[in-house]
Amino acid sequence: MNDTSLIPKTLGEFLGEGKKRAVYAHPERDDLVVKKLKLSKKRHRKYVAQSANRREKEMFDALDGREEQKWFARVYAVSHDGVYLVMERLKPVSKPPESYPDWLDEAEVAFHWGVSRDGNIKQCDYEGSGSHRKFLNHFGFKK
Repeated sequence: MNDTSLIPKTLGEFLGEGKKRAVYAHPERDDLVVKKLKLSKKRHRKYVAQSANRREKEMFDALDGREEQKWFARVYAVSHDGVYLVMERLKPVSKPPESYPDWLDEAEVAFHWGVSRDGNIKQCDYEGSGSHRKFLNHFGFKK
């Protein structure tokens, strides 16, 4: 499901950023964040970041109804142009969980993990090419 009504017209407090996206608090719901593409003059960089938002949504949706979905922060919506993604807000953790499935990638990087309101540790940034390839291979999805 892609509930685009959750995509806000304005952004909340700036929370952090990576190479491709900045993360903001959702202005209306404290249980959500908004990942916004960092716009660039370089067309390729814009395309890569748009793909990152779409890829996270596709990966989460592909696991609908499967137990493995518990390892990922819930993605609620991605804008039609791929610039915005609305995701479950997690509280950052200082280190990854002690055990996790081997098909999860980037597990050694602490900032890719957070704790949900119900106390589960999940990945909050799982679109990276390594995790995407491992994900596709593990679940037998076509690229």
